[in-house]
Amino acid sequence: MISSAISSVISSVLRSSAALLLLTAVGACDSAERSGEQATVVQSPPGESTEFESCASTADCVGNLRCLNAQCASKVRSRLGDFHAARGRKALAEGDLSGVATAYNEAITTYEKESLSPPLELLCEQGMALAKAREDEKLAEAAARILHKCVLAVPPSSTIAMAAMDSLATLGEVGLDGELLARSEPADLYLTGESSGPDMSKLRVQVSSDGKSTKSSFNGFVEALRSDENKARFQACWQESWKQHKAEMLDVSVEVSYRFHWDPDDESRDRAEIKVSEMPGLSGSAKEASECVQAAASEAALAVAKKTRQDTRWKSKIRIQIGEGS
Repeated sequence: MISSAISSVISSVLRSSAALLLLTAVGACDSAERSGEQATVVQSPPGESTEFESCASTADCVGNLRCLNAQCASKVRSRLGDFHAARGRKALAEGDLSGVATAYNEAITTYEKESLSPPLELLCEQGMALAKAREDEKLAEAAARILHKCVLAVPPSSTIAMAAMDSLATLGEVGLDGELLARSEPADLYLTGESSGPDMSKLRVQVSSDGKSTKSSFNGFVEALRSDENKARFQACWQESWKQHKAEMLDVSVEVSYRFHWDPDDESRDRAEIKVSEMPGLSGSAKEASECVQAAASEAALAVAKKTRQDTRWKSKIRIQIGEGS
């Protein structure tokens, strides 16, 4: 087991789905690279424990490691470096994302200034944080390299190794080539595969209206939008938006109007019309998403209109939300 303080940080990093760590200072990655940390698997002599392995006393630990909280840990620490790491944990708990980046970078840099290798748990922790910012290609690449070093350097069955592996698994969404992790040394590039994207089976589509119409034709159209066929169309819109902008949620509103056209000469030519229009004033990615959702909703509108013969008019606004757990 890792120490309670480190366990708390790693748990916070892994649970924080809403607080995406946008670490804009690539120096936080570079410091780990400059440290020269050699990612090698440590072989334990019989009856002795390496760093992060369990122990009953210091005599159970290899070399100069000491037994702390039933786990072998290094005696060589930077007091100031650990202080900055504590600031990083505090910033993480408070949701201060820029403070997290600054504090951890200062912690690692302090160790280097004191001619000490940054503790492995700091580097592993940094990699997990960068993996949370995987929408940034440079940060995702750095996360993969640091986490690979982490899993090579710590005992494979340790809690910290499993947490690092969980973070590496999320990088498959941005093209991590998992085969590279079988190597015993870091690769040149990691994001060389095809991006798998998030699990589409977890996406949910929610359709709601402004409640201005209670007509059966309106209710029938809303129900059609909620059908599995139309949900698949909306999910395709979400997937395209995710590829282009890494947007985790699409929230689009469209205007919908209904009218019935009577043909005075031929009843067979009577027809209903449901028109779906995008909201005015949109631009950029919002307009792209709206156009896709509008086209998908229009497909449903055509099918519903063919089966509707209600002589009425109505106009309403419909909101369509697409995302995990929406």
